[in-house]
Order: sequence, then structure tokens, then C-alpha cells
Amino acid sequence: MKTSATLLALLAAPALAVDVNPEYIAESCITLCSTLHETSLPHTVCSHVFNTRPKPVVWQSCKMGLETGFQDTCMPTCMMVGSAALVKAGKEGNSEFAELPKQDFMKACNPENAMHMPRNVFKKNCNMGYKGVFDAMVILTTTEAEKLFGFDDSAEFDKVKQTLAKEEEDKRQAALQAEYEADRAAQEAEVQRVIDEEARNEAIRVRRDAQGVEAAKAKAVKEKEDAAKVVADAAKAAAAAAKAAAAAADGGGLRGGAEEADEVPADA
Repeated sequence: MKTSATLLALLAAPALAVDVNPEYIAESCITLCSTLHETSLPHTVCSHVFNTRPKPVVWQSCKMGLETGFQDTCMPTCMMVGSAALVKAGKEGNSEFAELPKQDFMKACNPENAMHMPRNVFKKNCNMGYKGVFDAMVILTTTEAEKLFGFDDSAEFDKVKQTLAKEEEDKRQAALQAEYEADRAAQEAEVQRVIDEEARNEAIRVRRDAQGVEAAKAKAVKEKEDAAKVVADAAKAAAAAAKAAAAAADGGGLRGGAEEADEVPADA
């Protein structure tokens, strides 16, 4: 592997010469990855298919996978080490780069990107280039970034990385707990809403039942009053009829006596 003057200068710089901050980490990783791309990209991964037909699409698809694999590894890996350097310096790490990058063949070598080449040819050779650079570049970038950001050895970096991973896991668990608490509060609120609604409905039912009882009582009183009135009216009518009958009877007796008086014999 060739080593450029830029990379040598980076690695030779004193670890504590600058303030370790996110801007410094990003700028250093850009410089490191630019240098590694220039000096360490393993073009030999694709060299054996340079003359493979159909030319040049086989080599081009492998080269595309090689470049994509480098992009997917170098900056994320360097930023992960840089994030650990922030934690080492007593600052907050970058949660976006808490773990090593993972291979993503479907994204990197999606046949939709094949353009004018056969899809199966593109996918096969793109994957070959992607796999050929991925793991090796993760290891190389990790090693160079550890030196760049002042880690004495891999063990020290691993220790800080574990601390960063634990912090991120704690944050994730806290977020999950908060989500759980929010869901539980929402469920309890819904249960209370249902209970309150049922209580309101029960109060309405009781009120309606009470209104029905009062209406029934009022109806019974009215019917009783109406029946009493009918009885009273009937009694009055009966009394009137009896009085009329008695009067009629008295009138008939008087007329009978008068007629008897008128019929006195002549010889009396």
C-alpha cells in the first residue's frame, strides 16, 4: 500500500494539538478518505475482468461496486472512530456513527442502476467489486483513523467504542421506555374516556327512568281523579233521577185524591 505525504502528515500530527470537535472530525475524515481513495483503493479486484465480454460493461459494473463499497465504508468508519474520539475527549459522540457500517448489496448494486448493460451481468460484477473492497476498507480505515485521532491501540478504541455503544443503547432504551409510557398513558386515557362515557350514559338512563316513573305516577293520579269524577257525576245523576222520580210519585198521589173527592155519590 502506498502512503501519501498528506496521510503521513495527518498521522504524524500530535494527537492533542487541536480541539477535538465534530467539525475537526469531519474535516479529518474527508482528508483521510480522499487519501485512502488515492492510495489504497484495491483496483486489482476488478482488473481480471477488464477484458471480459461484453466489454467494457463487465469491468464498469465491477468498478461501480468498488467505488460504492468505498463510499459505504470509509467515511462512516472514520466518523465512527471520530465519534469515539469525541467521547474520549469528554464530549458527546455522534449517534449516527455509533456502529461499523454494514454491507447493503441491494442498495449498492440495485439492477435498476444497470442502465444499458444486462442486469444479471451488472449485479454479479458489481457485487464482486463491492465485496472486494468493503471488509478490507473497514479494517484499513479503522486502523488509520485510530492513529489519526490519538488512540494508543485498538484496545483503547474498543473500550471507548463500547462506552459509546452503551450510551447509545441507553438512549435507545430510554426512547423505547418513553414511547411505552406514552402508549400506556394513551391507553389509560382511552379507558377513562370509555368509563366516563358509560357513566354519562348510565346517568341519562337513570334520569330517563326517573322521568318515566314520575310520568307514570302523574298518569295514575290523573286516572284516579278522572274515575272519581265519573263516580261523582254518576252519583249526582242518580240522585237527580231519584229526586225526579220521587217528585213524580208525589204529584201522582195528589191528583188521585182530588179525583176521589170529585166522585162523591149524589145521595150523600
